Amino acid sequence: MLENKAQEEVINTIDGQLIVVACPGSGKTTTLLRRINHMVSGCRFAPGNILMITFTNAAAKEMQERYRKQYGPDEVTFSTIHSLCLAILKKFKGLSNDSILTDQQSYFYDVLLKHKEINDRTDFVQMVTTDISVLKNNQLQLEGFTPKCCEDRRLFDEMYQGYTCFFNRN
Repeated sequence: MLENKAQEEVINTIDGQLIVVACPGSGKTTTLLRRINHMVSGCRFAPGNILMITFTNAAAKEMQERYRKQYGPDEVTFSTIHSLCLAILKKFKGLSNDSILTDQQSYFYDVLLKHKEINDRTDFVQMVTTDISVLKNNQLQLEGFTPKCCEDRRLFDEMYQGYTCFFNRN
């Protein structure tokens, strides 16, 4: 891949943060991996002090594999924001995966015990969680929102209200 002036600037800028915005296939991953290698090979940063955050597990894994294949194994951490937050909760609050990840699902499954019409509860819980995330992340009003998880508006409202009350008190 041919490098351009903007990519070289990203690679050689090692002080401070950068935001790299470019279209798919333009070389962002390659550029960021070269930047990390430049930071490590210049002995300016210990690999264990570098954290590369991306959005998906697949992207983090791909970046880690590409980095190790191209530059060799080291202690650079490739992570998602969710994995980072989970590690922080574990380290500083002593929480376990079970205590962090099951409260929400347990709540939804408890509500669904009285709704025999829901056949695939696992799929439904995933869909209702997505609907609630969309609602909250986009700061939408419950009244104007059309959930994709079900056509039963009362069920969705009950789950949303219960979720909001339950998790706002914790």
